[in-house]
Amino acid sequence: MLTLVIVAVVAGGVYLLANLFFSHSTAKSEKIFSDLSRDYYENFLYPNFVKEHADDNLDEVFSEYEKKSFEPVKLRQILNYNTYDKKIDYREYFQNEKFKCNTNTSSVEFTPVAPYGKNDYKMTVVLNCEEN
Repeated sequence: MLTLVIVAVVAGGVYLLANLFFSHSTAKSEKIFSDLSRDYYENFLYPNFVKEHADDNLDEVFSEYEKKSFEPVKLRQILNYNTYDKKIDYREYFQNEKFKCNTNTSSVEFTPVAPYGKNDYKMTVVLNCEEN
């Protein structure tokens, strides 16, 4: 009886530690994805969008996107931006021996908010990962 209780406690402890490690790893990935996404919006998407609409009334254009958001940007695109434009490879944070994130279904959606400066936006991050 005592052996059965010890085995159950050990098995439960192993299960909790495995879940804690996995959630900690994905939590770090979520933070990194959020940080990379902020950089992408503020230093790539926003300035390029402003350049493309230089002849337009930016408040009107941004207010339309405030209603519907920009198209979602996939994790794969964010990683490519950082790998090729900034020469930093963050893929290890989204795929390793413990878990793998789907770079096509993981995405971020940006919604500009008034007064429509480069730091004036809401961001919704969806990170789809599975334990290996």
